[in-house]
Amino acid sequence: MPRIAQNVLVSILALSVALTSAPLVAAPPAKPPVAKKDEKKKTLAERLPPDAKKHFESAILLYEDQNWEGALTEFKVTYDMSKEPRVLRNVAICEKNLKRYADAIGTLTRALGEGVDFEPELQQQIKDEIDILTPLTSVVTIEVTEPDAEVSVDGRTLGKSPLAGTFRVNVGERTFTAKKPGFIDAVAKVNVAGSSTVPVKLSMEPTVKLGQASIVVAGVPSKVKAKVSIDGVEVGEAPYTANLPAGKHTFEVSAPGYVSKKVTKDIEYKGMVAVDVKLEKEKHEGYLAIETGVPEATIKLDDKIVGSGKFSGTVPSGGHRVSIAADGYKPYETDVTVLDNQTRTVSIPLEKTSKTWLWLTGGGVLVAGAAVGGYFLFKPKDEQPIAGTISPGVVTVPLFR
Repeated sequence: MPRIAQNVLVSILALSVALTSAPLVAAPPAKPPVAKKDEKKKTLAERLPPDAKKHFESAILLYEDQNWEGALTEFKVTYDMSKEPRVLRNVAICEKNLKRYADAIGTLTRALGEGVDFEPELQQQIKDEIDILTPLTSVVTIEVTEPDAEVSVDGRTLGKSPLAGTFRVNVGERTFTAKKPGFIDAVAKVNVAGSSTVPVKLSMEPTVKLGQASIVVAGVPSKVKAKVSIDGVEVGEAPYTANLPAGKHTFEVSAPGYVSKKVTKDIEYKGMVAVDVKLEKEKHEGYLAIETGVPEATIKLDDKIVGSGKFSGTVPSGGHRVSIAADGYKPYETDVTVLDNQTRTVSIPLEKTSKTWLWLTGGGVLVAGAAVGGYFLFKPKDEQPIAGTISPGVVTVPLFR
């Protein structure tokens, strides 16, 4: 075995003997003092109040039975009740026996700080014990990416992030953990060795990975309140900033008198997406197309001529009167309703009129023939013919006026 290792082992063994010496043993029942005893010569048991002394005696029994955990608990209770710094040295002995070397160093250091009235020999003894345990430990710094996370090493809590300064831990593989509600536990297994400071970083990820979206609306006066909905749920008024799970999200912006608008965006983890939405005023109009099939047909919309044969254009929403007229066709009228943003096509087949002109002409010839026949039948035989000015064979029929 190397000489240095032998020296360390001898020192540890010496420490075990030294730390388990007189202060651990309860003093025998004291006889009524004849004279005032020097405070510095009192045993540890004599320095304790009665309630604390009971726990101290239990700690001694547990220690002698090598029940280190039990003894450690009772010594800690003794200290809490008495605030006697000498008890801390016994606490350190139990921690050393449990191989919690870093804790033992911390406890011994605390004892030195609180034991301002320790005898010089006791102070030096504690310093020597710290020197013996130090090679069995190392120093680490711990960085956590999230604040207010509970940090522990090997299951023992160190505090909440951010952690300032350094921490002493046992050499070997140590498990560092950071926990915080809403985040996945960050765990790092680190082999700690040597006297140099070892940096440890714990990166925490949220349970739900979030990104951010900023919704800004244009085209609307500042006095008009534009409402923002995300994935169908109204969340507030624009401008609006939201932390959302990574993935696709649908944003809808609406305002009185304006057409609502939807936008879908893909948000990345820890990313920022700008959602710029421009609203347009509502237009209460639609598109109307009229087909007649007769090029010369006159089309009126609400008593106003709008075209011949066909018409197409934007019209106000609501009901409209359509009138169509064409020579040789029966006039046609109908009511048409156009909704907001609707495109409506109306086909109107015009019906031709009947051939009344031929009927009137034929009837006129028949009437004329009957009149002529009657005239020759009843005219006097001696009547002289009257010379006419119309060529023979031409018959005129007076029209109805």
